[in-house]
Amino acid sequence: MEKRTYPRVKFLKAGTYEISNLMGASGTFDAEILDMSHGGACIRTSRVLESGRVIRLNVDLKDADIRIPCIAEVVWSRSENSDYRVGLQFLI
Repeated sequence: MEKRTYPRVKFLKAGTYEISNLMGASGTFDAEILDMSHGGACIRTSRVLESGRVIRLNVDLKDADIRIPCIAEVVWSRSENSDYRVGLQFLI
C-alpha cells in the first residue's frame, strides 16, 4: 500500500547535505539524489543517517547555476551495498 501523499519523480542529481549538532559543529557530505516529490526525497550517501535527524539538503541545478537548500528530516535509512539509501521528508 502506497503511503506517499505526492508521487516521486526520478531525479538523479548530485547534491550535498549538511549536519549540525548542538555544539555548533557541522559537516558537509556528498549525496546522490535519486528521486524527489513535493514532500520529500530519497538520497544515496556513504554515511549512515539515523531516523529523526534534521539535515539541510542542497540540490545543485548546474544547468541553471542555482543551489536550492531544503530542510528535511530523515524518515528511514537502510544499508545498500557499501552505501546508505535514505528517505527524507521536507520540513521547509
